[in-house]
Amino acid sequence: MKRIFAALAAALLVTMATTGCMKINMNLNVAANDTVSGSAVLGFSKEAVDALKQYGGDTSKLDSKGLFQSRPGVTVKAFDDGKFVGTQYEFKGVPLKNFAAASDSTSLSVIRKGDNLIVSGSLDSTGGDSTVADAKTNPITEAFFKDSELKVVVTLPGEIKSTNGVKDGNTITWSGQIGDKISFDAVAYSPKPLDPLVIAAIAGAVVLVGAGVIVFVNVRKRKKLVSEAAE
Repeated sequence: MKRIFAALAAALLVTMATTGCMKINMNLNVAANDTVSGSAVLGFSKEAVDALKQYGGDTSKLDSKGLFQSRPGVTVKAFDDGKFVGTQYEFKGVPLKNFAAASDSTSLSVIRKGDNLIVSGSLDSTGGDSTVADAKTNPITEAFFKDSELKVVVTLPGEIKSTNGVKDGNTITWSGQIGDKISFDAVAYSPKPLDPLVIAAIAGAVVLVGAGVIVFVNVRKRKKLVSEAAE
């Protein structure tokens, strides 16, 4: 009987690893100039990965390096916190048009539409069937989910007009556990700031006008003094 339970536990571990027993933690900050900075971590349970290797499973399915495209401002490196292993992304001033997550289970994008910034997408950790949901409610395997984490935090400039996440000021949080399907939906009112060149041109025009006014006033004063002196 012990051998049966041992084989069952190993099979469940392999199944969970294959369907996506993982940690997803994103913390993103969208600036008023339409750029994104922050980080994203995608890690799979180290125990599950080791079990998958031990029993001859295909670990290539756990490759998370392609979630975000390699672009200027995006740094990709290996992640290992002792419990989870995977990939860590760092973002620094990435333009919105170059920022998007896309895989068969995860999508996340931020776009500008007029004066609004719109967050949309979804994260589906169900594995596409009932396997993960069944394992979450099974007394034998529910303990494997205790350290699982799905958390996406996005900070937007301007007023948050609507969202299906938890709002705290300008920050929105979506969270759940492995086996959940989360949808991202948020709209923030954030008019795009003027281009620095436009601001410089306006400032220059103001200076020129001001200088012109000063010259005009001084000329009129001088003419008045000359006229008074002649009288």
